[in-house]
Amino acid sequence: MGIRPFPGLDAPGRFDEAEKNVKVWKRDYVISAMIEATFFENAWYLRGFGEFLIDMISRPHMANALLDKLLKYKIKMVGHFMGLGVDVIRLGDDVGWQKGMLISPDLWRRYLKPKMRVLIAHIRKHSEAYMSWLLIFSGSP
Repeated sequence: MGIRPFPGLDAPGRFDEAEKNVKVWKRDYVISAMIEATFFENAWYLRGFGEFLIDMISRPHMANALLDKLLKYKIKMVGHFMGLGVDVIRLGDDVGWQKGMLISPDLWRRYLKPKMRVLIAHIRKHSEAYMSWLLIFSGSP
């Protein structure tokens, strides 16, 4: 079974509210857009938590196909926001809970870090803004 199409980012009205907010507030404020649930969360929302974990361990081709499609989608989404004049692109993915990570650091490095690296490189390439990394891990070290 292939991966079904994602909702169209070019659909009429998709970014109308963001465009309105940029026009109203940009003169006086820094405007940010949140690309929440960047990769891990979106992947398990689409596949189911347990199924996506199985994909990462036993079906890497499936995990990579889904994450590659999410990466293309997020790059296009970022392009829309940057085209509107958004100043800050915030990325986030919930890979932890109170006692540590939900997946092993190895799985994070193998699947999620490369996608995040590409997305951040894309943002940097199309922006003159300062970029910083902030990683917050919950729980004990």
